[in-house]
Amino acid sequence: MIPSLSVRDGWKLAAGLLILTAAILSAAYWPVYPYFLDSYYHLSVIQGFHEAGGPVLHAFWEAAPEGRPHLYPPLFHLISLPVVEWGSSLMALAKGWCAAIFPLLLLTAWLVFSRITTARESFLILLALSLPYSFYLGCLNYLPATLVLVAALGILLALFRHRWLAGGLLLACAFWVHAGLPWLVALGLLLFGLLEPAYRKTAWKILLLGLMGARPWQL
Repeated sequence: MIPSLSVRDGWKLAAGLLILTAAILSAAYWPVYPYFLDSYYHLSVIQGFHEAGGPVLHAFWEAAPEGRPHLYPPLFHLISLPVVEWGSSLMALAKGWCAAIFPLLLLTAWLVFSRITTARESFLILLALSLPYSFYLGCLNYLPATLVLVAALGILLALFRHRWLAGGLLLACAFWVHAGLPWLVALGLLLFGLLEPAYRKTAWKILLLGLMGARPWQL
């Protein structure tokens, strides 16, 4: 006899199948990755770090022969650098990121929202994220920005669980991944703290710690 599923288990199964389908389809497009020029910019930075032996503040690989100041936050490139150091090709690295990033975002969304709302609503959120093809392309085309979205989901969970230290560290990491998008997360925390007194202290602690963690690179 096949055991019956509860309603919650049914939504969990549907979410799992949706994430699995996204992962399979993402992997199936491996031959055509990467899609957009943004990936090639990041590959050039990673190659520059590789040749320099680590992160640098002068982009000698651009604007030859003098180069120019390197202002892009380095965490995405530092995360990717060991793969190149271990012998992987830059193109395989870009393809791997493109294949993994969208399923990672969906998995993170499920893990977060299933802990702060119902399984049904969490599945509907996953479905809403999965349907727009333009959103999927944006996630692949702008990999660091998508990692900021993943971090923002973690910050949301930390906020609802009153884990200000975890949330602040995630916000700081987001600033080290992308220069612009984390400011929208910071603005959201500020406004949420103003509107929700029960979460005000946690939201503002996350915001303060995140800005303090981002300060070294911003200097």
